[in-house]
Amino acid sequence: MKTDPGMKPRFEPNIVPLCDILLVLMIIFMVITPAFNNGIDILLPSSDRESGNGTILTIEKDLTLILNDTPISISKLGATLRERFSTRMNKCIYIRADITVPYHEVTNIIDIAMASGAEYSALITQPYHTGQ
Repeated sequence: MKTDPGMKPRFEPNIVPLCDILLVLMIIFMVITPAFNNGIDILLPSSDRESGNGTILTIEKDLTLILNDTPISISKLGATLRERFSTRMNKCIYIRADITVPYHEVTNIIDIAMASGAEYSALITQPYHTGQ
């Protein structure tokens, strides 16, 4: 506080403690942020990948499933994929879904596939409409 004769006292804020607190909070957030890694690991298909003998699972708008060209019920999907992946070297499943299918339905199918022996799940990223 500085005082001049005949003038009111002036208060000057000390901002050094505020800067210290800011730096400590910044360090805490920088350390904690990499720990929040939620999501699923996916493998996007590329043109050089051998997809000719791959397993392609299509999820239609009404949530019916087509494994390659054969319709399949969700109750038989696990057993069918387990049988298929037990004899194959390529244990990647390519998943294609109609653009109106909710994402949580797609992740449920991915979970079934991974539990049935798929080592990788690749999402086909081209927009798909039922009946194409």
